[in-house]
Amino acid sequence: MANFRPSISIGTDIVEVERLRAAVKRFGNAFLGKIFTENELAYCSTNYCSLAARFAAKEAFSKALGIGIGIGSPLKWQDVSVQNQAFGAPEIILSAKANGIMEQHGSKFAKVSLSHTKTLAQAVVILSS
Repeated sequence: MANFRPSISIGTDIVEVERLRAAVKRFGNAFLGKIFTENELAYCSTNYCSLAARFAAKEAFSKALGIGIGIGSPLKWQDVSVQNQAFGAPEIILSAKANGIMEQHGSKFAKVSLSHTKTLAQAVVILSS
């Protein structure tokens, strides 16, 4: 069973908005530029709830793959981006490297759902073949 690849996998993450806000205040543009793409920053600006939801989506995507993200992982923060479709639904945009990792996982499609309050942001990612 070592080569078993599920046809569906799920990842979820929840982020405290204040924790993200504190990281931005402490590390500024260095933090923002490491974690978020230009498109994400242009869309969110300083809306910390939206930034936290996107952070959670990146974490949830990596969890659905069963790997980490960032230091020591082949998946880097900017390899995963969340953009809104024309009617506002979020969608995951992957770099070529992230898309290759997802295909090695046995998945072809990634769906994301975001939610937030003033204090918490959550994301759920479903990968399927």
